[in-house]
Amino acid sequence: MIYKKIIYIVLLVGIISVCSSQLLANNPIELTDNNNKISLGKHLEYLVDKSSTVTIQEILKKDSNLQFIKSMQNIPYLGYLNVPVWIKVNITNNSKETDWVLEYDYEYCNSLDLYLVTSKGKIIKKSIDLISSLKKRELPYRKYGFRLNIPSNETIKLYVKILKKGKTLLPLMLWSYGSFSKKQNNDYLLLGLYYGMILLILLMNLFVFISIKDKTYIFYVLYILFYGLYQFTTNGLSKVYLWSNGLIFNQYVVYLVSPLILVAMLLFVSSFLQLKEKNSKLFKIYTI
Repeated sequence: MIYKKIIYIVLLVGIISVCSSQLLANNPIELTDNNNKISLGKHLEYLVDKSSTVTIQEILKKDSNLQFIKSMQNIPYLGYLNVPVWIKVNITNNSKETDWVLEYDYEYCNSLDLYLVTSKGKIIKKSIDLISSLKKRELPYRKYGFRLNIPSNETIKLYVKILKKGKTLLPLMLWSYGSFSKKQNNDYLLLGLYYGMILLILLMNLFVFISIKDKTYIFYVLYILFYGLYQFTTNGLSKVYLWSNGLIFNQYVVYLVSPLILVAMLLFVSSFLQLKEKNSKLFKIYTI
């Protein structure tokens, strides 16, 4: 008898969760004056374009048989893909704010295509790709973002085609433009403090190396330099401050710098512990 009750409860919970997800899928996100930051994770639906041939016109057809999947995660994870993913979400603007920002909170992406369908059926397209200069983007942001003009008291349909070869996450956020600007300023302040500390440590150890000529310190300086460049790149700052006109180089820096970090670290440890002088056998194993 108890087992039957447990089964009924499990079935009831399952039915409620399915029904609630369907309601969330059909109801648009409501933008209000009190809500200037919204995570789209559990509001969106996605479609993995396995053939890489799906177009916005095909999606918008009334008789389209394309099946979008309702997301149940705040940050949907789709595994490792080499094909585009389509995102769709409905948005109703019940606020006075009309200037919004759609943020893709990830440092690397091959391409993003946004399609905003107005209540009158007009399609507005915006694109970001890997090769285009950061200065030519609507938002010269260290990650990815689109500015959206959503009139008050209007419902729009938003479609985003994301091509990110490899590990595919969908960290999508919707901000009012004012809140997004404040968030950017706060992020840059914290990142500035972080990289300022790294630069200070690097300069201090470089000064010590110049003073006493101990090679241990130059290995440590190289380690900090490569580690700092790695972090600078993964945080999306390299493409803003170092090579804004050569963004395609950004994806290779991590792969180039990672082994250099390891080499510099191994050289530093070997020199610091004086393995060659104090333990020649361990040094031979260490250098294999």
